[in-house]
Amino acid sequence: MTVATSDHSALDALQFHLKARNGEYCVARTGVTLVLYFGKSTRDLAPSVSKLVALYLAAIPEDSIRSILSTTGVWRDFTKAGLASRLRKLAAEDVDFVSIDLSSGEPGNVGEYGFHFFGTDLSNFEVWPREACSCVFEFPLAMLNADQRGRFEQFIATAADVEPFESGYAGYAFKHLFMTWRDEAHEWIAQKAQRFIGVDISYDSFNEAARRRVVNVSWITLLGHPLIKELGGDEQIRSQLSPEIRLQSLASGIAIIAGDVPPIGDVNRGAQDLQLLKEVAALTRPVRISMEIGFGSESFRRNWLSRLD
Repeated sequence: MTVATSDHSALDALQFHLKARNGEYCVARTGVTLVLYFGKSTRDLAPSVSKLVALYLAAIPEDSIRSILSTTGVWRDFTKAGLASRLRKLAAEDVDFVSIDLSSGEPGNVGEYGFHFFGTDLSNFEVWPREACSCVFEFPLAMLNADQRGRFEQFIATAADVEPFESGYAGYAFKHLFMTWRDEAHEWIAQKAQRFIGVDISYDSFNEAARRRVVNVSWITLLGHPLIKELGGDEQIRSQLSPEIRLQSLASGIAIIAGDVPPIGDVNRGAQDLQLLKEVAALTRPVRISMEIGFGSESFRRNWLSRLD
């Protein structure tokens, strides 16, 4: 029997390095991410965020994380005590916005591994009625090799059961530091994403519209129970998808796995691997978010969210 493999060779060398006065920094690169959206405030999520961080650190090579973003916006050497202090403060009081950012790169550099939490008190209901909080888990491209894919699926299932989620997705992605070198990274990502249309752009502003909505579809797309109900239930969802697309039941919803081989969508090669992903896009269109991307060309801003329709 032939084992399906994922050819991510076109993504392997994609990194963006920026030269500054004090050195050169890797500010964007390709990799693999899991993104989960939650409909609770930072304060209510605090215990679950601590569990998710611990779960992630146990799943990656020991001592992989090397840097942490301080509350003053400066990247510093990572310490477990520093992380523990940041996690304790999540539950201390309601805050308008808070983030926790970890990287396996040297301070100011994107690494192979990383974790990001973006949280608010969800009080801006009149401005963003569908605002959510999110966690982003980052891995190397090799995590989607055939011999590691099962372990990645298991991590997703375990992480997704820690806290009821609104939606989520996992697959290939452009990684960056979110709170650092943001404009420079976005410009590079907007250019590359027009070729690799199956690769996520890692855009934290999706939080503004993620409550009870699907932000993006990827190799694995997660739907919480309210979204499943809005789409007609499990059987209705199953009936709209090809047999090659697997459905995995989770405590808080389902995972839709678009085939054995994670898609990349390289338009230079005809993007022939997007057929199953387009089925997932068609299924979720009624509950997809509607917003304009805040960077890139006018065409990119307007069309990225509907690129698979």
